[in-house]
Amino acid sequence: MKKTAMPDVAILDADIIAYKAACWAEAHSSSLSDIKDRLSFDVNYWTPPGLSRRMLAFSCSRQDNYRKDYWPSYKENRTGKPRPKFLEVCQRILQETEQTVALPRLEADDIVGIGMSSGTMVGVSLDKDLKSCPGWYWNPEKLDFPIYINEITANLWFHKQWLMGDSTDHIPGIPKVGPVKAQKLLDSVTHVNWTPLVLHEYEKRGFDLDYCLAQARCVRILRDGEWDKEAKVHVPWSPCWGVNA
Repeated sequence: MKKTAMPDVAILDADIIAYKAACWAEAHSSSLSDIKDRLSFDVNYWTPPGLSRRMLAFSCSRQDNYRKDYWPSYKENRTGKPRPKFLEVCQRILQETEQTVALPRLEADDIVGIGMSSGTMVGVSLDKDLKSCPGWYWNPEKLDFPIYINEITANLWFHKQWLMGDSTDHIPGIPKVGPVKAQKLLDSVTHVNWTPLVLHEYEKRGFDLDYCLAQARCVRILRDGEWDKEAKVHVPWSPCWGVNA
């Protein structure tokens, strides 16, 4: 993906905005008016300065997530955990006051990732996993300005995550492979050989291809071209099998 000028449209992760506002409302016994003011402030704060338009992305229900087709226990570790009591209120307010988007079986991360990598939107989220998508990205709590993530950097992040899995989402990856070990493995080859290396590491540790690809497809945030607009289904990521010099 070639670097382009920063787009004029932002795509925001509405799941996080709603959740944070709901937690705040519960802690402060806030009124409906207070909640509306807080959401308005947060959405404006999350919108990069100078952009003319924004959209808010919402996730499908956890049970409908396509990742469960590959790993049935995906996010199972979150089942039964209490939700902020004002969460649905915050979601409804955002849906009524902002331009929102939701796609069948996709998470907000995926929608943000598709927009980012298309080169038409700045992706805005606190989730570090969005760094695995190429394009313009902004974490409003850590960055002064949006940054551009090139394809090699995004692919590095994806392959590291593929090796490690993601314990917060109940994706095991390769047990006992953490950030340092994953980085060391990837540093041992050129970027064109990252995928063959990861495939080999899974095989070497006794995992079959189905398990290996399930981990990849669960940790991967969708990019432009990995969503079929007409059929309204995701396009499963598949590796390139050859080893390059």
